[in-house]
Amino acid sequence: MNTMPDFGALSGMTEQQLATALSLGTPFLESLANAFGQQAAFLQRLEALTVEALERRRAGCTAMQELIERLRAARSPSDVTAAQQEWLAGAMQRLMADATCCQTAGLGLLSEMGRQWPRPEMLTALPATARPARTTR
Repeated sequence: MNTMPDFGALSGMTEQQLATALSLGTPFLESLANAFGQQAAFLQRLEALTVEALERRRAGCTAMQELIERLRAARSPSDVTAAQQEWLAGAMQRLMADATCCQTAGLGLLSEMGRQWPRPEMLTALPATARPARTTR
């Protein structure tokens, strides 16, 4: 089975038709390159955020293990209260760090999308043969 495209069909095209076909393909390929470039950048940022989040999760697990040990060793209600308060303070700090990280990531993503959004000059960059014809009523 032959999977190669049939380029013979291109030989029957006039020069103008071929130029139009190629000019229409260029914006498409540029948009594909742009989309995959954005995805690669997003995945790179996501990787950094994931590493940070996992580090906070690991710190949370360690803090819980330390709390359990302190509760086992507690000799009075004030020891229990102090251990719980210290653990809760650390948990709230990690929670705020998670919220800040998510907010920063969301704003960064929206900002990036805004910079990459198609602009009017991108549409006018198409050759005249590739633009739709204006109709009059």
